[in-house]
Amino acid sequence: LYCAGETDKAIALSRQVLMQERYNPHAICNLLLFANGAGKKELVETYRPLLDKADCREADDDIKVALTYCELGEEEKAYPLFRRALEELPYDGQVLYFAAACAQNLGKYAEAQQYFAEILKLWPQNTVVSYYKQKMQRCRDTGSVLKIPYTCQVPEEEIARRLLYLNTQFALPDEALRELWQQDAEFSALVLWGMEAGGPAARKMIIGVLVRIGDARAEEIMRRQLLKREESDEAKNMLFFALHYIGAKQPYIAYVSGKMTEVRLGATEPSLGKVPDSYDEILRQLLELLTRLQQKKMLPQAVGLFSEYLSTYTKPPALRNCKAWAGALAVLALQEEGVQVRPEQAAELLDIQVRSINRCMGLIRRKMAEKS
Repeated sequence: LYCAGETDKAIALSRQVLMQERYNPHAICNLLLFANGAGKKELVETYRPLLDKADCREADDDIKVALTYCELGEEEKAYPLFRRALEELPYDGQVLYFAAACAQNLGKYAEAQQYFAEILKLWPQNTVVSYYKQKMQRCRDTGSVLKIPYTCQVPEEEIARRLLYLNTQFALPDEALRELWQQDAEFSALVLWGMEAGGPAARKMIIGVLVRIGDARAEEIMRRQLLKREESDEAKNMLFFALHYIGAKQPYIAYVSGKMTEVRLGATEPSLGKVPDSYDEILRQLLELLTRLQQKKMLPQAVGLFSEYLSTYTKPPALRNCKAWAGALAVLALQEEGVQVRPEQAAELLDIQVRSINRCMGLIRRKMAEKS
């Protein structure tokens, strides 16, 4: 309702929820954000005391309340909540970013740098974090004040600079472009940034560049993009044809209408074929396992590994022991990101034999080795 411009109805709905659940954190936060955005100061003052009593039971609740405090200019109350959320989600890049931004905005420079360093250790090509990390140092050297936004994006002038730089490089001949991609870490990182953060026009341009590059890394990036629920159908169609054009092995596994689907391209149009039902069960078990391991935000990495494994087959393989495959994907993905986890831990949580997980891990490793 709020996004549709019906602010009063959105506020009324939030009030109705609060009549039933007085300290519901999401209803409190929504009401305050809606009222604050509409300039209804009296309403904000009326409901603001509820925020201190919000019934936060999970990390997501802490994050929502903390961001609302930030929106209201009360970052000193937000910071402890971000820190508490990190106790449950220590490798969550978004929460680490929120904590870093909040720390910097409170003048806690060393702590902010530590959080940003942790993100770059996990995701070295995160150019948004590297940008603010460098800017923090420059501002500290010059004595100027830097406020970091909570939207994980660089300022508009930096976006314009990056797009101008990318457009200039994209004009290079194909061979020079491939060489730049392989040798210049900044360029390849900015291409990834454009794919993740750009709008439809920028994404279309990036996909075209990945087609021109056409190597294994470009293929992997496009395959991973197909697995993102939030990606548009239009972009996924472009990705199908892009992968087909560079000769990437079919089928392509993508999220279509909320389910994992096998996609094959004929001469012109993509045809959708159903993948085994076990794949959805594997993803369900994978999410549940990562949640119990307090690593829920590592799901994209594990799903990406799943996609890479499936791409080594011409036909979707039958994966029957769903728990074992979920355990193997979770352990391998977490270990790849430097998280200390053993197959025995996953086996205990899944209530299965550890040898089943080890067998699946061996199959994944073998296929990945063959692919490389």
